Amino acid sequence: MSSHKDLTGADLHEPKGAESATLYSVLTANGVGGTSWTLIGPNNIDSSSLLGNKFFVTMQKENPAGTFTLYLPIPVNCTLDAIYATIDAAPTGANIQIDFYNGTSTLINSTTFATTATTGDTNTITPSSNNVFTAGSKLRIRNSTAVTTCGSIGFTFSFTAT
Repeated sequence: MSSHKDLTGADLHEPKGAESATLYSVLTANGVGGTSWTLIGPNNIDSSSLLGNKFFVTMQKENPAGTFTLYLPIPVNCTLDAIYATIDAAPTGANIQIDFYNGTSTLINSTTFATTATTGDTNTITPSSNNVFTAGSKLRIRNSTAVTTCGSIGFTFSFTAT
């Protein structure tokens, strides 16, 4: 008689209980030598192994000619780790400076796209101060430099929930 560990091909069998297990359930160890078929739910997933407590928000300002102000509501206590701004076409009339403010209207940082910018240029900002937010506050994005025309600007914000 073969040892169980030496079985191959047609001699193999499904784990016990597989024939009556619920669709999409997985065999789960209970930590004391037993197993059961279980559906995986959100409480069974350790999300820290995925991205931890990081989250990302992307937004876009279409044709930001003139000046503009945008607000991004912040749903949880968090720290702003990085800002990525990408331009679709260079501004005309003037460079475009974009300022980022925290929930208390304190400047976090600024970035500028020159009239010589090319499609796809991306500026990366790594804030080191004034970048802590409380749930219910807002991130304010503001351009105070009036430009004649400008391609769309896309923003991606990287946060760490605290």
